[in-house]
Amino acid sequence: MKRTARFFSLLALALALISGCDFPDDPPLRRGEPKVVVEIDSARSLLPLRTGNIWQYIAVPESGRPQSPSAVTALQQTFSGLVYWELPYLYFHPKGTHPGNPIVAAFPALIRPEGKGLTFYERNLILDSNGTRYPKMMFTLPYPARVDSVCTFPRSEYTVRVVSKSCVVQHYDSTSAYTCYQYEVEYEGKERTQIYVIPGTAIFKVSMRDLTFYTVEWKVE
Repeated sequence: MKRTARFFSLLALALALISGCDFPDDPPLRRGEPKVVVEIDSARSLLPLRTGNIWQYIAVPESGRPQSPSAVTALQQTFSGLVYWELPYLYFHPKGTHPGNPIVAAFPALIRPEGKGLTFYERNLILDSNGTRYPKMMFTLPYPARVDSVCTFPRSEYTVRVVSKSCVVQHYDSTSAYTCYQYEVEYEGKERTQIYVIPGTAIFKVSMRDLTFYTVEWKVE
């Protein structure tokens, strides 16, 4: 009798585990690995690109004064029937200091959801054979993804590596901290940018060679 009861208990536990799985399979947790790694993969998308969602960011140069906070909302753009979202995080160098490159973008401003991840594009100045300027694909931030996975892209000089799924990042001007996906985006094998994302919420921090962008407030649905 005890053996039968134990069998049904194990069967009920197995059914509960199967029915509760609503995200792609991941390797079993190693002893001591924070459970937040599993929870962080359960967001509906890496970034909620919807009309009305707002993010406020601040750009902080390595030397010099931080730029005043700016608020941005994702604007829908359509190219040949495909929907993109424009989300410009920009830093403006003080007048006269960088005449060749006065504006720096944290990331390519045109974004398209790809599954639950994000693909970043730039506006293309070259017309194709149909006389249309399709946005040029730069790179994708995969989500969910395995730590240390590496993505390369056809006709792109970018490589993306998933550094961590449990990186705790401090808020810019408060004691709050958030668990983030950390991506390393490499351009032509030399320039590296670290992008930290709170899945389902915000591109929280973008760390470049001499400039860092922080998202400080948000209103998302």
